[in-house]
Amino acid sequence: MNGRGRVKAIHDAGLSHLDIKPENILLLENIVKITDFGIGRFIDNQLDNPLQLMNQGIGTPQYMSPEQFKVARQKEVGHASDIYTLGLLLYEILDGNLPFDGSPEELKEKHLTLSPPVLKGYNDLWWKIISKCLNKNPLDRYQSIGLLINDIDRISKGLALSTDVSCQKCNHINKNINAKYCEKCGNDLKDLFHPCLVCAREVRIDIDNCPGCNAPISAQYLYLNRKKEIEILKDEDPSAAIELLEIVLRSDGGGNDDEIQLIKELRNKLDKVTPIIAEANNFYSKSELEKAINSWCKVLNFFPRHR
Repeated sequence: MNGRGRVKAIHDAGLSHLDIKPENILLLENIVKITDFGIGRFIDNQLDNPLQLMNQGIGTPQYMSPEQFKVARQKEVGHASDIYTLGLLLYEILDGNLPFDGSPEELKEKHLTLSPPVLKGYNDLWWKIISKCLNKNPLDRYQSIGLLINDIDRISKGLALSTDVSCQKCNHINKNINAKYCEKCGNDLKDLFHPCLVCAREVRIDIDNCPGCNAPISAQYLYLNRKKEIEILKDEDPSAAIELLEIVLRSDGGGNDDEIQLIKELRNKLDKVTPIIAEANNFYSKSELEKAINSWCKVLNFFPRHR
């Protein structure tokens, strides 16, 4: 079981940890363990002692949720706080730094009022997950660790996330997967549906199998989208095209003889082009620009839109 699964086990047991941070996550023989339950507590008993957090300490300011800073509102401190902290950890993993720093008082103010800086240069899908975790309002975060884990798993597969089907007007996610209007504000959600490629039924983009004919609709659309991307990349970035082709071949039911043949062709071209690129770079380093241009023109004969 990995770290996120450990947090799920904690929540499934009715507990909140309230102090998840790198120092409390241990890796022992490839097994992740979460330690230090000094301020963790049962959600069902959170109102029994309203001074509990105040007396025991309320966490580590760098990794605390907004509601943990407002100790007068005990009923708001629970599973959602751990989900906020997991968002901070994901942010730190991708960026190398936490979104907020400063003194405890400065951190309090930032966690309560300041939006985290948008991560630049990272997959938009990761930012969708992180920003949902880091909502100031606990009700706007993932409502369970299971939903967060599901979205993280779907990123690796290239599938639509729960955040992708939220209402563009009010951010609500319909529980009824067939509803084409937002249950909360009535906004039209027809753009969140696509037709099943087998029975033509309109299916929400985050649904894996068609409710009508059980066709693997997510996998089918993913395959089509990857084929389109490969068609572009093969003349722009052959190495990226090969990488994506290999993903297609490894996926369940994905790939065919055409993909295998295309990988062979791209690798053959790359073998011929690699020394030409090295030659062009060498000429450029010597300021022999005309020779460098001639070499790059040779590259473009193999890959017309080479980056």
